[in-house]
Amino acid sequence: MNLLRIELVGILLIGLTAFGLCAETGTLTGTVTEEKTKMDLSGVSVEIMDSHLGAATDDRGHFYITGIEPGVYQLQFSAIGYTTLARDSILINPGHTTSLSIQLEAQVLKLDEITVTATRQAQLKIFAPSVQPMWTTLSNTCREFQALQVLVAVNPSSVPCQSMACLLHTG
Repeated sequence: MNLLRIELVGILLIGLTAFGLCAETGTLTGTVTEEKTKMDLSGVSVEIMDSHLGAATDDRGHFYITGIEPGVYQLQFSAIGYTTLARDSILINPGHTTSLSIQLEAQVLKLDEITVTATRQAQLKIFAPSVQPMWTTLSNTCREFQALQVLVAVNPSSVPCQSMACLLHTG
């Protein structure tokens, strides 16, 4: 009989411990918007202080944190370009969802002056002329040069026609 009582008490203790380990947790949801424009803010960091829990808002400004032990918490909302906001006394109840609506104030960022310096090694560039001097085999007459309107860089000393009107130069 005593052995049966000890077994029942043991089973009861194990059951209560398991129930304590499986205690219900709470959920925190909400939306973060810009104070003046009421636009949804994405990428806002939502942190439950003194815990390892947190989230970031999605592209519609929503956040969702599950598995929060019941209790009272302090939350912090922060984003670049906005004033950090702390909210105290946020109550999380077991098996329930706590919803918040948060508005952040835009903040002008003041940055120090930045000086950018750079060094560059000297480089030697060799440019090849795009049109090499040549003499054409089209014809020795000036009229044929002009009729074809071919731009050819020619060496004046190698052209049979000595008239300056028939010499075509490219620059």
